Amino acid sequence: MDPPLPVYVQAQGELKNDCRVKNISENLAGAKDWATTYLCAYDSPFDLHDLKITSAYQVNKGDLRMHWNGRGYKTILDVMMQKYPNNYAQLPIDSKILLNTSVTAISNWTSSVTVTTAKGTTFKADHVIFTPSVGVLKATHGEMFHPALPQKKVLAIEQTGFGAILKVILRFPSRWWNVDFLSFVWTPQDKEALVQKNLTWLICLGSLAQAENNPKVLIAWYAGKCIPQMERLSEEAIRDGHRYIITKFLASHFDVSMPVEMIKSSWLSNPNFRGTYSYESTESGKGLPRQLGAPLVDENGKPKVLFAGEATHPYYFSTVHGAIESGYREAERLIQLYQTNV
Repeated sequence: MDPPLPVYVQAQGELKNDCRVKNISENLAGAKDWATTYLCAYDSPFDLHDLKITSAYQVNKGDLRMHWNGRGYKTILDVMMQKYPNNYAQLPIDSKILLNTSVTAISNWTSSVTVTTAKGTTFKADHVIFTPSVGVLKATHGEMFHPALPQKKVLAIEQTGFGAILKVILRFPSRWWNVDFLSFVWTPQDKEALVQKNLTWLICLGSLAQAENNPKVLIAWYAGKCIPQMERLSEEAIRDGHRYIITKFLASHFDVSMPVEMIKSSWLSNPNFRGTYSYESTESGKGLPRQLGAPLVDENGKPKVLFAGEATHPYYFSTVHGAIESGYREAERLIQLYQTNV
């Protein structure tokens, strides 16, 4: 999910009237830092210089920020499995999903494909659709696939950008803010203070945004080079940082209280994800998503190992709808194969 578009940068007039801001160059430097973080949150690179200037990405029509009435992304899975709006017609999929079962090897030496799990269990299939992230592919493709992936596929994996953002969800006793979006600009003096307090990661805060359908909840969006460090921080250190933000920037404008509950994401360090979503890096070439999504075929051109996921979509990469469409694409590839051979 992308962060909401900014409504304003700071409380109206604060930046202009703040006596700490010595001159316009400091204003611009602080605004540049914020804009860099904000752009990184949209595309997930750790460094904005890794991002390709031109992009094949296309904006889909419709509501770009579907919040599912506060029910979360699980709603779209319920719709796809026909659990919603009534579950009497749901597809029998839940019983076929194996949780806590990571895949360690996919062997494609014979007419069938063998999938091996960390528990030592093996499964044989005529076809396998591989959907883990580019982050997982980058980290594991050398040990995962037997025989090794074709060089073109490996190059596509290496050249596709894949980074991470971090979200901290903060629940308060009551809503004390009267706006839906808060962002912060740091002066050189502010940054020096952060160094002294070991809070430099706060510079990577893009915004505090009101959570949809949760009036007592703010979501802190972080992006950029601080993400690896932040995922290693303790929950108490993260709490202390947000207390500092609230006290420093907001206590003079609102009757603030401190959060009573906190949840922090850890997509980068999670071995099942190793990041959030893909982006077009400076090394990305034309047609890279299609190369990522190209199946591994046998000597007759029959697809055996197929690839889906947001990064394989030619223009909806980094999105949920792109991931869903890529899954439909590979399912349709197999349907067409068997319809043709009937």
